[in-house]
Amino acid sequence: MTARKHSPLVRIVPFLFVVCLPNLSVHAKYSGGSGKADDSYQIATAAGLIALGETFADYDKYSILIADIDLDPKLPGRKVFDKAVIAPRVGDDFLNPPGTDFTGHFDGKGHAIKNLTISGGPGGYLGLFWAGMEWRQNS
Repeated sequence: MTARKHSPLVRIVPFLFVVCLPNLSVHAKYSGGSGKADDSYQIATAAGLIALGETFADYDKYSILIADIDLDPKLPGRKVFDKAVIAPRVGDDFLNPPGTDFTGHFDGKGHAIKNLTISGGPGGYLGLFWAGMEWRQNS
């Protein structure tokens, strides 16, 4: 049996894969950006906006809208919110301390967020943002 000869291309592709793999960027959050003042997170979809609302670690970061967003609850993946879209986790009552307040920067860049539906509950955490208030437990 004779040994099969591989073309140079077959030998170089795995090499390029190994060399280039470390240089590929890590999966970007949202639609891009790092959350810094000069590289804001880019929010382009309803899923991205909802993800921002669920990612408390990003509540002190910079974000911008790069497209209009439709939050119509009848569309796939959308919902009727029971509190503000971007709001701290709250307990069942006012004696349970909340999660992190939104203290970051959010620039709509002239884009619209349409069809936001919130069915309010106790506590009044209604709107796109709930930036909080001081919570105190009575002693």
